[in-house]
Amino acid sequence: MLDIKIIMVENLVWEKDIWTSAEAFSEDCSIFIEETQFSSRQGLSQINPSGHFQDVVLRQLQHLSYLIQGAIKNRNEEEFRSQSNELCEYALANELNVEHLVEKCEGIERSFEVSEVELIYQEKVIILPNQEILQLSVDKILQELRREPQLVFDVSPRSFEELVAEIFYKNGFDVELMQQTRDGGKDIIAISSHMGIPAKYVIECKRYSPGRKVSLDIVQRLYGVRYALNASVGLVVTTSSFTKDALKFANQHPWELSLKGYESLVEWIINLSNNSFNRDQLFRYAPKPAR
Repeated sequence: MLDIKIIMVENLVWEKDIWTSAEAFSEDCSIFIEETQFSSRQGLSQINPSGHFQDVVLRQLQHLSYLIQGAIKNRNEEEFRSQSNELCEYALANELNVEHLVEKCEGIERSFEVSEVELIYQEKVIILPNQEILQLSVDKILQELRREPQLVFDVSPRSFEELVAEIFYKNGFDVELMQQTRDGGKDIIAISSHMGIPAKYVIECKRYSPGRKVSLDIVQRLYGVRYALNASVGLVVTTSSFTKDALKFANQHPWELSLKGYESLVEWIINLSNNSFNRDQLFRYAPKPAR
């Protein structure tokens, strides 16, 4: 059996372009800090649940952003990775909304960890032992995930959304993959019609590392989105698991919310029918008119 590795990278290709992505990340950090500072001055509750913001938090974010800029200028990979991770973790610890920064940071980290031959811009590939690159359809990716489910942690957040959309499509749903935005709250709309009875699912996908759990605020936000879209069920699908508070909240709304973690995801992938791999390719669930 070939020892293959799936690499799905959304960032740019060669080293100079990895640093271009790093510079874009640094710019996003600066914008985020400016927006946070403005919100703090306006006394907005979005800063954190208590509605208060400590100056020391802002100063630390500014300091970490300065160190990130220095690491980029000196092309110091170790320093960049250390400070960018610390900034994201510090912001999360202070209950600031930095989901978009975390995802960019994780993508750049994966780019540093693989060799040049493994980096393909917005493509899905496998790397064979002889370094030959093979293009993968989403069907082939799912086949490899059936054999080695842990490879799902190598996919980008956007590619994970595509895989979840494909799983629902193969299970007979009419699927719409939403365009990428920073708003969050819905990645996929899936419609079923069992026995002629329609049901609408709004799905949020979170490609997290195993130790990072989906929090209560994400589940609560999806609950509100489900209501706004008149959906039957709000579903969170993740490669990790959920916090106790998130699970408790979902249990209080068993007919409106469903949470599916890594074990459920693996079960879905393994149970896909072999025959389903002979159908159309990716993007059959391209955005459709608003429902």
